[in-house]
Amino acid sequence: MIMARTITKFLDFRKMTKVKGGAAIAALAMVYNDLLTINWALGRFNDAKASLPKHIHKGMRIYFSRIHNGHLAEGLTAVQKIRDNRRLRGIVDGCSSDAQNAFKALCRCLPRGADASDFNRYVRQIRHRVAFHCDVSYLRWGIKNRATRTSASTSTLTAGGTVQSNRFEFVDDLLDTVVCRKVWKIRGEVVRRTEADRIGTWCDQKVREYLRFSGEFVELALTRSGSLY
Repeated sequence: MIMARTITKFLDFRKMTKVKGGAAIAALAMVYNDLLTINWALGRFNDAKASLPKHIHKGMRIYFSRIHNGHLAEGLTAVQKIRDNRRLRGIVDGCSSDAQNAFKALCRCLPRGADASDFNRYVRQIRHRVAFHCDVSYLRWGIKNRATRTSASTSTLTAGGTVQSNRFEFVDDLLDTVVCRKVWKIRGEVVRRTEADRIGTWCDQKVREYLRFSGEFVELALTRSGSLY
């Protein structure tokens, strides 16, 4: 693997306290780091997947999707604060065209934006129901849903005798049902996996847009404020 060349810069928190919207910049940066961490872990999982037990694959994929969407929902709150802060919004104009386009795409996901409804259903509800929060009512719905469908009424549990070897696959199946049928509202007449893949691709694009924008904006905003040297 070729490592990118990096340069270390220093941040002065004393100067940052004088920056209006400094907390929003920090929140944007925090989610950027969170998403990079998840991407790194997902990459390692994909590299090692062939050597891992097959019964954990589904649950791991669902986990990464849930956490991705949970962090992205938090990140959009920071994007909204930047959009609504005239000074910070002006700094966006100093970003590259790619970063500005990414910002505009993210803003379309904000309330009353063209993509707000999709973002709420595909991303924010995942955060609220099965990512950073566990909505028991949704799990209860999932149990009843699977119980009424003959093809989905049974699942598995792997008992290996150690913490590392145990796996509750039935919860992976349950979360798949809750996400696809309850949160994303994929109906029976639609090919479920095809539609889930489409939504997953949409969410992945929003992650890329977030990283493209925030990775550039944070450094520029801190430099212009005199906090970074």
